[in-house]
Amino acid sequence: NIDPNENVARLVNVYDQMKPDHAALVLANLPPDFAADILIRIQPEHSAKIIAAVEPHHAAVLTSYMGSRQVRTQ
Repeated sequence: NIDPNENVARLVNVYDQMKPDHAALVLANLPPDFAADILIRIQPEHSAKIIAAVEPHHAAVLTSYMGSRQVRTQ
């Protein structure tokens, strides 16, 4: 059986290895809630660079999703 958390962990590793501008292009085309789940798990310094490379409106949407996810998990 495939564990969904394991799949997300693999994706996090993939995005963590990508250049921020490349990761931003791909994440900008994913559903924002899923992209936020990935960004929350990436190293903060790297996720900041990715968010900075995303179009400002989309970056604001992702940040909102990330904030709501962190509040719920605390």
